Amino acid sequence: MKATGKTLRAYGYQVLTAGNGAKAVAVFAQHKKDVSLVLTDMMMPVMDGPAAIRALWRIDPKLKIIGASGLGSAGGMGKARQAGVKHFLNKPYAASALLNTIRSCISEGTN
Repeated sequence: MKATGKTLRAYGYQVLTAGNGAKAVAVFAQHKKDVSLVLTDMMMPVMDGPAAIRALWRIDPKLKIIGASGLGSAGGMGKARQAGVKHFLNKPYAASALLNTIRSCISEGTN
């Protein structure tokens, strides 16, 4: 995620990071007014992606979330879809795919 953060900062995005799902939920709870979108891995320690997504949506049901995974479309995307996530990135992903997915997610009216 360090490379992703660097890429996003280079394109003018402000980035908050967390090392696991539980920390991500805590960071979001502290900064929710400043967060437009969450990019989450589907496989994380402490709290996995689907559990983090459910917790984030309990805080803000309108939060836009992009799932990401290196498990391939069947594993990671399936977990993201089951969690209700519409946008997904297969890792490794190019900066252009990341930026296009973020723009697409932000421009939609719903998560």
